[in-house]
Amino acid sequence: MRIYAAAARLFGPQKRTDYGKDNLYTVGDAGIVAALIALGAKLAKADGIVNNDEIKAFKKVFHIDENAVPGVERFYNLAKQTTLGYQPYAKMIYRHY
Repeated sequence: MRIYAAAARLFGPQKRTDYGKDNLYTVGDAGIVAALIALGAKLAKADGIVNNDEIKAFKKVFHIDENAVPGVERFYNLAKQTTLGYQPYAKMIYRHY
């Protein structure tokens, strides 16, 4: 149940105080990390099947705390199922940086 609550906070409507420059919604560090994980998984899927080399490359770039590995793996595995829906994650990253 904790995962669902965290996902609702992460992907749910932003608070009014979360406006950034140009009055665009901004997300916190957790949102950017989630967007990077999802986008990485969807990019790996873009050429067809996600292989072990792509997963190793992801783990090499993203240093994940040992306690967070199961949650990150679940989220990555969900995101890698399809390339559909990459645009919102890309927009989050674009707006953040």
